[in-house]
Amino acid sequence: FKAPSVTLTDSPTANLVPSAHLELSLDYLKSRGFTRTSIYSNGKIELVGSKELELTPGSELLLSGAAVDISRSVFAPGGKILLATEAIDSRVSLLDPQQRQSITIADGVSLDVSSKLSNDLATATQPSIIAIDGGEIDIDVTAVNGELKVGNNVRLAADAGAWLAQDGSVTTGSGGNLRIAAGGPGVALETGRGLQLSAYGFDTGGSLELVANQIRVTGTGPSFDTRRRHDPLADPGLPYIVSSSLFDNGGFADISLVATGATLNTSSGVLDPLT
Repeated sequence: FKAPSVTLTDSPTANLVPSAHLELSLDYLKSRGFTRTSIYSNGKIELVGSKELELTPGSELLLSGAAVDISRSVFAPGGKILLATEAIDSRVSLLDPQQRQSITIADGVSLDVSSKLSNDLATATQPSIIAIDGGEIDIDVTAVNGELKVGNNVRLAADAGAWLAQDGSVTTGSGGNLRIAAGGPGVALETGRGLQLSAYGFDTGGSLELVANQIRVTGTGPSFDTRRRHDPLADPGLPYIVSSSLFDNGGFADISLVATGATLNTSSGVLDPLT
């Protein structure tokens, strides 16, 4: 069975016959009470539209396919946005054999799981859902020779919120978690200029995990002032580069840099350790 490619859109075209492509309306995500959505595909999953998609607080959106393309901003207060590309057997993949499995986030997109500042001091009823802590964003490419590509001026945020209750008490939250992972064998990582990462917290800052085949920390200038790319297939000797300013910005209490790549020793047939 080949799960079809999927486009999530405000204005789907009616699917009258079986097809390798399915268009789904976003109405159920915005107004019909669903808080957990998981979509899987043997082809490409696309999220399109010009307006920000705002989900119910605490919602979880999982998109997992041979390719995932995000060209629309998403706001899920205190929720989870999970994007994944895992290895799919070529016999059931709907991608062109020459195309890399990938996750692509378009220029200017914001993925935001920050909680809101809620003021219920003057309200008559308490809201049913109150998000205080920042949520989780996990972008993960494990498919062999895949690619994770983040465009220019993209924002990933998991900042905390706070709640002023009817009795005047204040509850504050902690920062959430961001994970950008391109650690599968041969996986390329590219980030455009102006990337913004944050997980500020009132109580405790959140966490950031950055995974690539090779990472180098050098210099003190802005980490994302220019396009950065590491592609083990095209130039295995050029690592993904970040500056030490990464550790001073974004409100993170915990930052992990993980390098997964290694060089195949052709004479011995084993992987040489990273140095």
